[in-house]
Amino acid sequence: MRSALAWGAVSFMLAILWGIVTPPWQGPDEPSHFGYGVYMARTGELPRFRENFAFWSDQIECMQILSFERIRFSPEEKTTWLRNGNEARRLKELVGAESVRVEDTGNSVSFYPPTVYIPVALIDRAASSLDPLVRFRLSRLATSVWAFLFGAATAWLFALVFPEDDSLRRLATAATVLQPQVTAMNGYVSPDGACTALFALAMIAGWRLLHAERPVGWPALMAGLAAGVTILTKQHGFACVGMLACVACLAGVGKSGFRGAIGTMAVFGLGAFLVAGWWIGYTIYTYGSLNPWLYKANGTMGLADAARLLLAKTSPQALFAQMWSRFGWLDTRYPIAMDTALFLLCAIGMTLTIRAAKIVPRWRAPLAYFLAFTAMHFAVIIGGVLKSACETGFLIPLSGRYFLHVAPAMMAWVLIGYYALVPESKRDAAGRWLVLPPIMLQVWTLLGIVIPRYYGTG
Repeated sequence: MRSALAWGAVSFMLAILWGIVTPPWQGPDEPSHFGYGVYMARTGELPRFRENFAFWSDQIECMQILSFERIRFSPEEKTTWLRNGNEARRLKELVGAESVRVEDTGNSVSFYPPTVYIPVALIDRAASSLDPLVRFRLSRLATSVWAFLFGAATAWLFALVFPEDDSLRRLATAATVLQPQVTAMNGYVSPDGACTALFALAMIAGWRLLHAERPVGWPALMAGLAAGVTILTKQHGFACVGMLACVACLAGVGKSGFRGAIGTMAVFGLGAFLVAGWWIGYTIYTYGSLNPWLYKANGTMGLADAARLLLAKTSPQALFAQMWSRFGWLDTRYPIAMDTALFLLCAIGMTLTIRAAKIVPRWRAPLAYFLAFTAMHFAVIIGGVLKSACETGFLIPLSGRYFLHVAPAMMAWVLIGYYALVPESKRDAAGRWLVLPPIMLQVWTLLGIVIPRYYGTG
């Protein structure tokens, strides 16, 4: 428990650090995510895609004062928000000034669940006497609390699946918590940090269900609740439902045959419905479908055509880079040589992990579980994109960040192969030293990539 709390604290502090270093509004879709919370606070209702979403003029003026578009679209431009007295004076003038609605009904975050935006709404109401920048920074701080849950849940997960390998679970936790893109997402106003944290909890619930003496009952119910809560962050949470439903079926069959599988899945489904049923019902009632993008339908296309379009517009290299090394609005990046080196290290590590699973039997079940969770997540995201394209004739852009919700599973597959190369008698000592590369990568990313991009090198 102490280890989990310690890693939660590390994750939380890193999220705060990234939130400080990254200039305001420079996280992916941060203006929209912040605007969602402000909308709830000032109207008392949920936004509805294509109907009523709006920004408020004080937020837009704040973004203009801080040169949001200039920094966003011109990588050579640097921020001055930490040292420009004129900006501070203009921001203070926004306090108490009239703020009006600026319609943006097509904003795509407006069909997201409201769960992670509640803190933003509460801050906007409670701190209305403060300027928009202060409220935004408080919102980043509140969102970073999810990072604590992520760090603690990751440490708990690895302790659960690798009970006999202290150094391995310490290394796997460090590599996951210190993964640069994960720490960056945790520092932005965004549902991604919450989704990643709850995915880790869902993996814990699934593992406990799989190994429960009596899966029907609390283990199945807790797994259902975990899956349901994950849905309330963003639609990617449906991957948890699919994976944990499979786990419930296997756990039930293993203990009580077909009848046990039916009972376990029923309890699991009840848990998921208790938490997320209202949102699923609301979405279908409001939009007539779980896919609000149907409004943009300009025809339909076959699955083969959708797959060809996805392959034509999606670069595997870009997806990998977005999982590791595309920060801010995905325009602050590692050098190509570093991207290539990371790709090779990951590919070699996963190949070595297959070998390790053959050599060390106790690692096979965790690795199979992590592989299944990752495959289900990838299938749901890619399948969702293809399904939407078939229904609308419009391809939703695919981002590598979406796959990071299963970061613990992917990092385990990368690391275990290298860890297994160390003789068993020396693994405890090696595990301490192998923590250094993730730390060095995190430090280099901040000092060598992110800070020079936004603040220069002078």
